[in-house]
Amino acid sequence: MKLVKSDEIAYAFEVISGEQGERLDKFITSKISEQTRSQVQFLILNSGVTLNNIIEKNCGKKLKIGDLISIFIITKQTSIEPYNLKLDIVYEDEDLMVINKPANLTVHPGTNTDNQTLANALVSYCKTLSSASGDDRPGIVHRLDKDTSGLMLIAKNNDTHLYLCGQIMERKVKRIYLAITYGVPNPIIGRIMTNLAPCKKNPTKMRVVGDETGKIAITNYRVINVYENRMFSLVECELETGRTHQIRVHMKYKNTPIVGDKKYALYYNFNPEFVSKELVDKIKGFDRQALHAYKISFTHPKSLKPLEFEIPIDSGMKEILNLLRVDNHK
Repeated sequence: MKLVKSDEIAYAFEVISGEQGERLDKFITSKISEQTRSQVQFLILNSGVTLNNIIEKNCGKKLKIGDLISIFIITKQTSIEPYNLKLDIVYEDEDLMVINKPANLTVHPGTNTDNQTLANALVSYCKTLSSASGDDRPGIVHRLDKDTSGLMLIAKNNDTHLYLCGQIMERKVKRIYLAITYGVPNPIIGRIMTNLAPCKKNPTKMRVVGDETGKIAITNYRVINVYENRMFSLVECELETGRTHQIRVHMKYKNTPIVGDKKYALYYNFNPEFVSKELVDKIKGFDRQALHAYKISFTHPKSLKPLEFEIPIDSGMKEILNLLRVDNHK
C-alpha cells in the first residue's frame, strides 16, 4: 500500500523539557483540546501521526526531548469511479449524512466487488467526503454487511470522521438493529459478551473463540415478539462493539440464527408443517439475512447537539413479519 498525504500538516509539535517520557497519545491529546484520547488513538492507528518524520502507530510510544511530531491524515493512493445510484438520504448537512443503505449493496470496493458500491455512489453524489478511512472508502465511518439494510453515518470531512469514530470507540454512538430469528433467544432479554475471530478454514466467516484469542464483542438484545409457537422471533439488538458479522454470529451463538443468513443459518431447519405455505415460500425465496439497522444516535461534531434517527424495516422483512402469527405469550 502506498501512503500519501491527503492534507497539509494540521499540527506540528516539538517535545520540550518536562514533557519527556509522556505517551504519544496523551501528549497529543494535551495539545489538541478538541480531540479526545480515543480520537487521537484512532488517528495514530490509521497512520495520521509521524514521529521524527516516520509514521508512528504505537499509541504508547514514550517521547524524548527534541522529538518532532506531525499530525495529518494519511490515505491509500487509489481511484474510485462514480456510480450513479439514488441514495436514500435521511439527514444531511455540510459535515455529514445519515443514509438508509438498501440490502444487496456492498459498502466499498474490495477484492471480489465491482464499482457498484455505496462508496462509488457517494463519490457520484458528493463533491467532498472524508478520506480518513482511505481513498477507496470515501466518507465511510462504519460498515454494514452487503445484505444488511439500514442507517449509516457518512462523513464529509476528516474532522467530522475522526470525531464520529472517536464516539464509536468510546461507545457513545448507539446503533440498534432489528432481526428476525429462528427460535427465541433465552433469556428473552440479555447481554452477549464473547470474543470473535475469523474461522481457520474459512476466513470470511467469524466464530466465537476463547478469552485468550480474538476481539471482544458485546451485543445487548431483547425479544420484541414471538411467532408461530416459538419458531420465530423479532429481536432488537444494540451494539456495544462493532465486530465483523457480530450480531449474526451472536444470534447463532444463542442457537437462534437470523432468517436468510446464508453464512450462519444455511442448514437451519424449521418445521414447515405448522406454518403457512406462503411463509415457507417467502423464507425460501428471501435473498438476504433479515437484519436491519433501524436506529442510530450520536452527538453532532460541531453543534454538539444529540441527534437520533429511526427508519422502518424494508419491504422484504416486512413481508415476512406480516405472514408470521404472533404468539399470545412469550
